[in-house]
Amino acid sequence: MDIRDLESILAVFRHKSFSEAAYQTDFSLSAISKQVGRVEKEFGLKLFERKTKANLMTLTPEGESVLPAVERVVMEYENMLWQIENCKTDKQRSLSIGYVPLIGTIGERRILADYFVKYPKTEVIQVILFRKDLLHLLFSGKLDGIFIMLFGNYEGNREAWEALSNNELKTISTMKGDRLWVGISAKHPLAGHDSINLADLKDETFIFSSAQNPLYFPSMIHRVLELSGVPEAVFKTRFVDFIHKEVILDLVASGNGVLLQACMPPHRCEDIQFLPVRDWNVETTGLFVYRKSNTTRVLRDFIRCVESYTKQIQQEG
Repeated sequence: MDIRDLESILAVFRHKSFSEAAYQTDFSLSAISKQVGRVEKEFGLKLFERKTKANLMTLTPEGESVLPAVERVVMEYENMLWQIENCKTDKQRSLSIGYVPLIGTIGERRILADYFVKYPKTEVIQVILFRKDLLHLLFSGKLDGIFIMLFGNYEGNREAWEALSNNELKTISTMKGDRLWVGISAKHPLAGHDSINLADLKDETFIFSSAQNPLYFPSMIHRVLELSGVPEAVFKTRFVDFIHKEVILDLVASGNGVLLQACMPPHRCEDIQFLPVRDWNVETTGLFVYRKSNTTRVLRDFIRCVESYTKQIQQEG
């Protein structure tokens, strides 16, 4: 028995599934089973009960008693590695994170804020680029992790999905949903409504940042307008350079256009109200992506912040 056996035991305990534990630890299912068997043999105790063909499990009474101690041992071992790493070098640790330019968010802001608070001594290098460029930098090892957004069944997603299918990469979902938000001035006639249809905005100017695809997103919305029974809709667009994000928000707040957000809308925008759009069913997925081969402590710490965020989002509903 070695520390990896104990780590696998904990993975089974945390994920309540042998198959999921195998996936998360990059071991085969048979390897996980052997590790569990090895530990149980050395302990002289049966720790888990398999319940179904899906490899779900429950703890035995002995497992419930022993697992907390196993968890403490693994945590102490990880703390020891951390101390060893700190002793080996006195260089300032750094982490490079990339994300796509958004007015709203797919969770990256809260995650970064949490990381800054928990690990103030780590220098965080932030890179804002388009998805294709971020994936290239991730594969080349110039970024530790990236946040990207995939939008519906858009043809342009194919290249990204192909890249993400690479066994070298792992992903954590930070956002998934089919909700579209529209930001309007607090003085807009529709302000105060619980939700709206896109057709209600047929005479509005839709404002986009230049970071967004200048053809796809507007054309999709135009198509939805047509399906909503507004074939003659006056569809106006205005593109504003992303570096002037505040200008976009000021235009919306002053009633000179509306802002569509397929991600989570920005918070604390004075004089702007964000309403959900009813006639919209295009799924948006936000992902944090990193390389399996990158086992640095700073990235593992960041991944824990990502996982903590996803749990909070699930609890918040």
